[in-house]
Amino acid sequence: MNPVIETKWMNEPSRNICARVSRKYTMAQTRVHTLFRGEQAQDNVSDEKLRSILDDNLASDQEKIMTLWRTIETTRFGDFTGQAYSVSFRVTKPIGLTALGFFGPYEKSSAVYRLKFKIYEMASITHKVNRKLLVSVDKRVEAYKNKIFYENFDDPIYCPAKTWIRIEFMINGPVTSVCRKIYCDYKKEGVIFDFYNSSKQIPEIKYVLL
Repeated sequence: MNPVIETKWMNEPSRNICARVSRKYTMAQTRVHTLFRGEQAQDNVSDEKLRSILDDNLASDQEKIMTLWRTIETTRFGDFTGQAYSVSFRVTKPIGLTALGFFGPYEKSSAVYRLKFKIYEMASITHKVNRKLLVSVDKRVEAYKNKIFYENFDDPIYCPAKTWIRIEFMINGPVTSVCRKIYCDYKKEGVIFDFYNSSKQIPEIKYVLL
């Protein structure tokens, strides 16, 4: 399935996007785009994947069992408690982030999480020196199984073109669902998103073109 970016109009009163953006756009005139990074992973693993593990002639029976267990357990959910994970990307045109979408609980029907994340503008993707903090969030949220919950920003977070943006996050609570598959790059509406070594959480990124 090809990556999809959805577009809709923001239903909010007119106002300036953000003081960090040099040009001013009114919210009533700005389209919000949604980048879907991947579908939610399901409970099943493909027969082809299972056969490839069982047919590995170089692995012992014990190694095959361990690989099967890791494959089945890790393709459906992730534990993002107590350790920072990240999603890093850059774009070919300047954008303003308006919201991030996170997967809710994998097993429980509902759960309360402590969501913590920081968004940085990076001088280099491989070094954390000279990075600029754009926003910091630490809050409790209630989330539901098979539903994405969103953290919306009062003002869009300005992301310059060809500049790495890094989202470092923790979701303290029960294990969550994850994307079945993610891609290194996405292209839509004339914008290319280039991702680097990123988590399968944060299935949706909402933004406006600047």
